[in-house]
Amino acid sequence: MILIAARFETTAIPMPPTAIKKIEHLFKRVLFWFLKSILRDGNQAVRPVSPEKINSILILRPDKLGDMIATVPAIHALKKYWPNIRLEVIASPQNRIIINQDPAFDAVHVYSKNIFADTGLIRRLRKKRFDIIYDPICHDSITGLLLAKLIAPKAILVASRKMKFLPFYDYCEPYQPDGHDHNIDNGLLIFNLFGVSPSTIDPFSPPFIPAGSIAVGDEFLSKLPDDVIKIGLNIAAGRPSRTLPIEKYTTLIKLISTEFPKVRFVVFCTMDERNRGKALVQAFPDITFLVPEYLSILDVAAILRGME
Repeated sequence: MILIAARFETTAIPMPPTAIKKIEHLFKRVLFWFLKSILRDGNQAVRPVSPEKINSILILRPDKLGDMIATVPAIHALKKYWPNIRLEVIASPQNRIIINQDPAFDAVHVYSKNIFADTGLIRRLRKKRFDIIYDPICHDSITGLLLAKLIAPKAILVASRKMKFLPFYDYCEPYQPDGHDHNIDNGLLIFNLFGVSPSTIDPFSPPFIPAGSIAVGDEFLSKLPDDVIKIGLNIAAGRPSRTLPIEKYTTLIKLISTEFPKVRFVVFCTMDERNRGKALVQAFPDITFLVPEYLSILDVAAILRGME
């Protein structure tokens, strides 16, 4: 399977206005400096930690979908190495879909940026007394630091790639402005805490795809001939500047199909790009197949997996 323009978004999630975002960041900075005097410094001598003494880990990932996907290999590996450790995660409303049904996660919580809902969440999580809080966000995140300190002030605090917040963590690899580490590699840094080299961990662990999504993918792919080369063509890349005019996709399909007659194209798109997808199918009805409407990101992942 070949995938062209490998980005897919299920729905367009509106971003908060710039002014509101600035106010939010200002509030968090003020709150941080207010709390700084009572925040304990990290204990750098905590390593190595014996995994046999750890009962639970809370992972902080209340951000984007791609960031959660990049953290999945670390969480799968933690569960594989030490299945008795309870793994819970704080997700965002946008990225929880990718892990909701993943058996590696013992619980999924949502940070909603609603002060009333999030205060209740913090209260509930404090009662769980986590042994480790892990923040794999690869920059100084005031949200991550405050959540960690408020939820489990006595837990071992672990993070990836911090700068000015680094002293508050018990273990954290410093931020490297010129580094070339991938988000997946940074997520695996938690294994250093246990004396295990991250380089020994398999970084290629895809998200868990539930049976219902696999059935959706299988049903769609059953309509394609078996003896063909399948190419995934994603025409939805979030912004008009990141995708091509329909005429260029048409030219691309013509060039490839002329050179390789056995090629069939699976067209991926968001709902607002649906008409562009239909136009390609109308232009090439025998060799293009548009994915069904209203698929979840896991349904799309199942189709991609079936195309391998």
